[in-house]
Amino acid sequence: MNRTVKTLALLLMSAVLGMTTACISVTYEGVEDLPPLPSGAKVGVYYEKSLIPVPESQYTRIGEVTASGSTSSFTLTQIKARVVEEAREKGANGVLIQSVDMKKTGEVRSDQVKNLNAPTWTTVDNSASNITQERDMLIYSSGKDPDIPTYTITIKAMLFSMPEAALKASVERAQGADTEKKDVYKRQAEK
Repeated sequence: MNRTVKTLALLLMSAVLGMTTACISVTYEGVEDLPPLPSGAKVGVYYEKSLIPVPESQYTRIGEVTASGSTSSFTLTQIKARVVEEAREKGANGVLIQSVDMKKTGEVRSDQVKNLNAPTWTTVDNSASNITQERDMLIYSSGKDPDIPTYTITIKAMLFSMPEAALKASVERAQGADTEKKDVYKRQAEK
C-alpha cells in the first residue's frame, strides 16, 4: 500500500512538472479524418502553393494547424518540426506553410535562455591582496549582462494529402537540388 501511494505521488508530481514546463502550443482545425502516418514517413514541406508538385484537384486538404513557441525555449526549426509531427498524426504527407510570424514578447538574461551561458566571475587564487580581488569583482559587477529579446514564433500551415508518387518525386527533386548546391559550394571552395 505504501509503495502504491509513493508511486502515485511520483506520477502526479511528474505530470504537474510536465504541465509547467515550456511547450510548443499546437491548435488544429480538421476537415478530413485520415489514419496517422508511420513516425518515419516523409512529409513534404512547401512555402508556396505553386511549389506543391500536384494541382489542387489532386490533393486533399486535411486541415489547418497553428503552432507557436517562445524563442527562449525553442527554435524556428523545432516549431516547424512540431508542425510536421502534427501532420503525420493527422495523416497528412504535405504541409503548406502559410505564414511565420515573430512577435517580441520581452527580454531575458542570457542565463534564462535555453542552452546559453551567462557570464560568470571566477576567483583565481593568485596570492593577490584582497584589494585586487575586490577591484576585479567591482569591474566585473559593473558590467551589465545584456538582455536578449525573446519572441513568440507562430507558424500557420495547411495540411494536405497527395499521391505518394508525387511526394516521392518532390523529395527526390529537393535532394537533387541539395546535392547540386553542395557540389557548387565544393567547386567554389576548391578554387
